[in-house]
Amino acid sequence: LQQTQQKPHETRDNNIELGTINYWTYSTTAPVVTSAAANVANGTYSLSWNSVGVDNLQNGTTVPPGLYGQNCLIDFYYKGFDSNITVKATDLTNTFASQVLTASTGFTQVKLNFVCPTSGSVYFQLVSGADAAIGYVDEIHLGSANNLTDYNGAINYGTEAWADSE
Repeated sequence: LQQTQQKPHETRDNNIELGTINYWTYSTTAPVVTSAAANVANGTYSLSWNSVGVDNLQNGTTVPPGLYGQNCLIDFYYKGFDSNITVKATDLTNTFASQVLTASTGFTQVKLNFVCPTSGSVYFQLVSGADAAIGYVDEIHLGSANNLTDYNGAINYGTEAWADSE
């Protein structure tokens, strides 16, 4: 967790950058922190996961009141994996958004937008539907959506009407 880089209402790297898997939970296969340069997108460490069947891996945070019902984002980089892996934004009961990953030989960015729940927790979750290729995740952001444009300040200057002369 990059505490010095953390913004309000945000979880970053979920302790990966500290070289630990503390606070990560899984059903079958434990993740591993790796420092092999070829498998790290940024910083010193990334999380390696090699699911061997139907499995899941997750890390979450309590939704702060400032994000209740607001636009939220899971943003991360991954390498490896295959279409047996799905990333989800979830409270472990409801799925708010999901995306099936594809095999990637280099680090690929995923941005998964969703509306934060009005209470409880939200999790970054990887789900394996079958034996999947090993993969690496890095630079995880779970929090306020910083990739959406806000048009609340738009001004309506009126309407226009015309008649077709044909």
